[in-house]
Amino acid sequence: MINILVKERYNENRKCLIYSNKEFKKILKYERKRTDREGGIFSVLMLYIKNDEVHLNNLMKKIPNYLRDIDLMGWLDDICLGILLPAYDQNVALDFCHEMLNNKDVKTNIFAYKVHTYPKDWNLFSQNSHLIDKELNIHNEFQKVFKKKILKNLDHHIISAVVVKVPLWKRVLDVTASGIGLLLLSPLIILISCYIKIFSPGPVFFIQKRVGYKGKIFNFYKFRTMHVSKSNDTVHNNYVSQLMSSDTPMVKLDKKNDPRIIKGGSFLRKSSIDELPQLINVFIGNMSLVGPRPCLPYEAEEYLQWHKNRFDILPGMTGLWQVSGKNDLTFKQMIRLDISYVENLSLLNDLIILFKTIPTVVGLMFDKALKKLKKNS
Repeated sequence: MINILVKERYNENRKCLIYSNKEFKKILKYERKRTDREGGIFSVLMLYIKNDEVHLNNLMKKIPNYLRDIDLMGWLDDICLGILLPAYDQNVALDFCHEMLNNKDVKTNIFAYKVHTYPKDWNLFSQNSHLIDKELNIHNEFQKVFKKKILKNLDHHIISAVVVKVPLWKRVLDVTASGIGLLLLSPLIILISCYIKIFSPGPVFFIQKRVGYKGKIFNFYKFRTMHVSKSNDTVHNNYVSQLMSSDTPMVKLDKKNDPRIIKGGSFLRKSSIDELPQLINVFIGNMSLVGPRPCLPYEAEEYLQWHKNRFDILPGMTGLWQVSGKNDLTFKQMIRLDISYVENLSLLNDLIILFKTIPTVVGLMFDKALKKLKKNS
């Protein structure tokens, strides 16, 4: 396995550097940020190669002849060599690859290749990554082994290069805390379930599709606080779209004496008790205790590309936005806080946010109560 920073390799015209796995990941993350900021595009050509000194030297004598000065190479794993192609869409990247493969010395050292183009068909938001399985003159036993590995890790290399991997400590904390929470709060959960059944016919839980880690859709659980026949998604959708396109604070759409809300539902919402079933989401692994709040699919469709960086980590029951002002902040401020959380992920930050959450929720309840008293007085 050649997984160190390879020293400068020369051909007749230029030098070519292969970056280590660690360094190439940093390069890809930077390119993603640059592309988000400037609204551009880039592709990554993934070459599955025979990785030994002889074959690598053969490739390095030829590949640099096809590269521009801005194209960079690095390891994605022990058999996958990545080539970053700024400003290339998928078609141009494939043309570039086909041109290289016309060279016999290049072709015989590559088992297969794959192109990922950002943002058009990035794995976070699409399953349309382009895999081409090449018919090469190599031993069948090797073809079988490498083909199996390639297909098994179809999207692993690129996604692991630019998206934060959920740390083990975070998953241990989530499973432990949510398991204990479900156990200790089970009497309250049963009591609220019975209350909802008595005062409003229909299901106890409100189940909604939300966008989670890596852009995957999952079932999101809450206690139902609205009458089944009176919920109106259109009103909410229009309101959220308005917030996303403005710089106004993200105040909840909870009107006084809202006929859609069941008796006692307002208290469940203001106290965040309606969020307790999300402990189930945390326990099964599609949410975390701490992280960005999961948005609805139609919201994600309206996101700018840089907004989608908030999907680089598991969504949470609470997060940096909730303890930093929440309803007093704008949509853009929320997104920036979510991205800041992802970039500064640590156990200490998670614990600080968790300890701040209960005082924040209580403070919001008192603040709303005071505002109500002032209005009535």
